[in-house]
This record gives sequence, C-alpha cells and structure tokens, in this order.
Amino acid sequence: MKLSSKVLLMVVAMLIVQESSAEMYTHVTATQVTLKSDTGKAKPLAATVKLGYRLSEGIALEYQYGTNGSDDSLADGKVEIDKLSAIFVKLGGQSTYNGVRMYLLLGTTKTEVKYSGVTSALESKFEGTAWGLGLEEMSQSVRNMSYVLEYIRYAEDKGTEVTGIGLGVRYNF
Repeated sequence: MKLSSKVLLMVVAMLIVQESSAEMYTHVTATQVTLKSDTGKAKPLAATVKLGYRLSEGIALEYQYGTNGSDDSLADGKVEIDKLSAIFVKLGGQSTYNGVRMYLLLGTTKTEVKYSGVTSALESKFEGTAWGLGLEEMSQSVRNMSYVLEYIRYAEDKGTEVTGIGLGVRYNF
C-alpha cells in the first residue's frame, strides 16, 4: 500500500471515530537521524512535523513528514535526509510521573536519503516497520503545549539501520 493510500486511510479513520476527548495536534521537532551501516555512521539533522488526531486519552493516529535540516559526511561524501515520512499509532500517555507522560509509537516509515560527493549523487530509500518511545511534559507557562523527547527506529533495510532522536514541542488544538 502506497504512503498516500495510508494517509488517506488514516484521515478516513479519524473522521469516522468520534469521541468526546478527540482532538487534533501538531508536533514540530528537530530530529537527529542516525544512519548506521557497514560503511560507517552518519548523523544528519531533519526538521520534522507531525499531525495527529487523538482518538481517546490513550490512542492517537499521527502522520510525520521531515526533510533535511543539515547534512553529515560519510566516506568523503555528504549525506542528507531528502524525505522522512511515517504513519504511527500512538499508545499510552494517560498517566503521569511527576508531570511526564510516556508513550509508544508503532507504524510504518519511508526514508529517502541522498548521498553526494566522491563520484556522483546517489539516492537510497529505506522502508519498514517502525517503533518508538516518547516522553512529553505539559508546559506550565503555555496552555495546550507540551515538550516532547522521542526515540524512533525508522527502519532496518538494505543493511542500514535508520534511527532518530527528536526534541520538540506539541500543540493541542
């Protein structure tokens, strides 16, 4: 199933499921992506945006899109994130420990990476099942805003592991 079909399916599901606690939110992060393979490790930075729809207190659907924030070098070349897209089901986040909520992300991702440098520009696509863990803390000064820290394993494909650590903010509408 193509990513556009998955997004359409997610939007339809969000419109069908209506509960009193349903709400939309947006989430903006800077994500340090790590590409680890036999040739080495690169850590380009991606700017990511998530759009989410909370179905209940403990379940939400999210769509994530990211693009290059800064590049990194690998084997005398340059590595950058061309596109990072994902669909997640977010589970948890109900109870708090000292105001911090923990949640689990499960979904599917597609990451497009550009390599340039020594000989010519190359492009790789990594797809796979993704999972992640996140922590969020409600802001004490700004209503409806949370601070977010996430670890996501985007894919392990073609001998390359793609992971990310993101730090950002979320705003509930």
